[in-house]
Amino acid sequence: MRMMAMKYRIAAVLFSFFTFLPAAMAHCPLCSAATGMAVATTRIYGIDDAVVGLFIGGFAVSTALWMHNVAFKRNGKKMMIAYQQHIFVLVSLALTLVTVYLAGMLDSKYLIFGMDKLFFGTIAGTAVASLAFVAHQQLRAGNGNSNFIPMQGIILPLAALVVASVGMYALGWIA
Repeated sequence: MRMMAMKYRIAAVLFSFFTFLPAAMAHCPLCSAATGMAVATTRIYGIDDAVVGLFIGGFAVSTALWMHNVAFKRNGKKMMIAYQQHIFVLVSLALTLVTVYLAGMLDSKYLIFGMDKLFFGTIAGTAVASLAFVAHQQLRAGNGNSNFIPMQGIILPLAALVVASVGMYALGWIA
C-alpha cells in the first residue's frame, strides 16, 4: 500500500510540473494536472476507475468545445477547418489519454471488455458527453435558440455522466 501511495505522489508532482510549462502547448497543462490529481485522489479514496474515466472523458469534451468556441470567435465566427468541433474533441481525447498513459495510470488489473477501466471510462465518457451536447443543441434549436432551463449546457452532460455511472453500477461493471 505504501508503494502505491508513493506512486501517486510522484504522479501528482509530475502533473504539477506541467502547470509551469509554457502556455503554447497543444493541450492545457492545467487540465493535465487536474486530471492526474483527480485520478490519484479518487484511487486513494477507492472510487472505481471506470467512473473517474467517465468524468475525465466529459472533461475532455468540455475542454475541446471551449477551445472550438475560442477558435470560432477568433476566426470571425467561421470554421478554420472542416469538422473543426469533432477534430478538437478527438485531439483533446487523444492528448488526455496520452497524458494519463505517460503518467502510468493505465495500469488497472481490472478490465472492462478487455480494456483498462480508466481507458474504457474515458472513451465512454467522451461519447456520453458528446451525445449530451448534441441533445443540448437539438433542444436549443427546437426552442428558438434559447435554453429551456438555465445552465442547460452544463446540466445535460453532467446528468448524462451521472446516469452512465449508475448504469455501469447496475450492469455490474463496477463494484
